[in-house]
Amino acid sequence: MIRKAKGFTVVIGLLFAWVILFENLPAVQAKDPDYPTKPIEFILTLSAGGSTDLACRALNKAAGEYLGQPIVTINKPGANGAIAHRYVRKATTDGYTLGNVMGSSLLMPFSEDPPFNNTKDYTWITSFGSYVYILLVRDDAPWKEWGDFIGWAKKNPRGTKLGTTGSKTVDFKAFNMWQIGKQEGADFTIMVYKSSADMLTALLGGHINMYASTIDASTISYLKEKKLRILAFITLPKMPGYENILALSEIYKVTYPNFLGIVGPKGLPDAVVKKLEVAYSKAMTSAEFIKVMNTMHMPITLMDSTALTKYAEENFSETAKVYEKVKADEAKEKK
Repeated sequence: MIRKAKGFTVVIGLLFAWVILFENLPAVQAKDPDYPTKPIEFILTLSAGGSTDLACRALNKAAGEYLGQPIVTINKPGANGAIAHRYVRKATTDGYTLGNVMGSSLLMPFSEDPPFNNTKDYTWITSFGSYVYILLVRDDAPWKEWGDFIGWAKKNPRGTKLGTTGSKTVDFKAFNMWQIGKQEGADFTIMVYKSSADMLTALLGGHINMYASTIDASTISYLKEKKLRILAFITLPKMPGYENILALSEIYKVTYPNFLGIVGPKGLPDAVVKKLEVAYSKAMTSAEFIKVMNTMHMPITLMDSTALTKYAEENFSETAKVYEKVKADEAKEKK
């Protein structure tokens, strides 16, 4: 009888605990039913004034109007985006801290110690755009098209001085050109610059013979002045009016995720994600956002949370495979 009494007491205790849990579960789920009820922080990986910064500010302004609360863009550049990403990953999962992601975000985790899988450390909310990636040469360069250049590069090992804004372990442009060089049996020298402006100066001055970056107002003006020429696009999409120029992703097997997206910390409530999805999709139709994207030559591309999560996971997996080869190649170079 004593054992039964004790067992009965335990059962009553468990039932009481379950009642307490279920009574409080709706309250937990509906912690912020009127979300958002205060301003939202948006942590940007880049400095103020650039094309991504301007695009995010226009998008956040429009999305904030739909949500009824401002989305405040805060710039936290540095460490190839790691500072901003770390801030977002460690934020409270209440929807009041968001951040931007892009293709290079999928390279960043491999340079962290220890490496991590950032596709599982975020709630992927939506994509809103992509970049136009180009290889620029001076207009007086001897190569008129990609085939001319690659033939020359094979005969001139290390002759290509390619300007990028990051090494092949942190910058997808350098990462991709390394892949292409390996497939073609050509060896490119990667020259890392602090900014696209520095690279343009180096290209115009003849210090490098090729520039890998995104289309922006400066490069457009030099193209119009016939000082520079697009030798190839690195990946799709192409810039309108230049569709006849080859995109390297059309002929080479390379991994190059091209997206601009928005994330929050892992575990955001579904209701919050849905509200943000709707607000940002509506914001993408705002005249101000569309004007900024057109001015910066950045295509508007929409993926919802499900599609963006799948896209990121697939590209992260492929990137991991190539990254190991890049690191092995770097180790050989150091010997």
